[in-house]
Amino acid sequence: MIVVPTATFEALLSEWKRWRTASGGPVPRKDQVDPQAIKQLLPYVALIDIDETGKMVGRLSGTFYRDLFGEELAGKAAEAVRRYQGTSLFLPNAAFRALVDVPCGMKSKRRIPVATGGAWNMHIMTLPLCDAKGQRNMGMYTIEMAPEGKAGQLLDLATLQFDQGTLESYHFFDLGYGLPELTGPLASASTAA
Repeated sequence: MIVVPTATFEALLSEWKRWRTASGGPVPRKDQVDPQAIKQLLPYVALIDIDETGKMVGRLSGTFYRDLFGEELAGKAAEAVRRYQGTSLFLPNAAFRALVDVPCGMKSKRRIPVATGGAWNMHIMTLPLCDAKGQRNMGMYTIEMAPEGKAGQLLDLATLQFDQGTLESYHFFDLGYGLPELTGPLASASTAA
């Protein structure tokens, strides 16, 4: 059993906005992220690199992700994470590209069934970051989880059925620079806020 993250979104978004103000730009740089300011959130925070196609690769991840996925995520593309392989939990690459190009925030929800009945809902909020050169090619995300049905209040990792999990929804939210124009796969897959 592990401690389940709740109420991480508001705290991280508040600090992200403070870092953005200090940066003077539309997005804070990675080197402006102050780990002490989010000390309580660190187990639930991850940094990702986003390439020109929107492919996401883990850079750093808190201990919660290592526990949840059973492996270190740093240096791995999402599709290389064992518990994600063969699942329908992926966001389209275009969603990550839109996140950094606009820039805007993104929230997504995944439902992971539990072998004993019920499910856990995994909510993820992703925010854009710049690298040291000012290039918007990174993201920072955090997670909140909530039980559904017979899942109970304690998260037993052994009972999670990632292979039956689904991406339920995702949507973008405005960080002061507007929202992406939703076309193609983004328009058909994204859901309203």
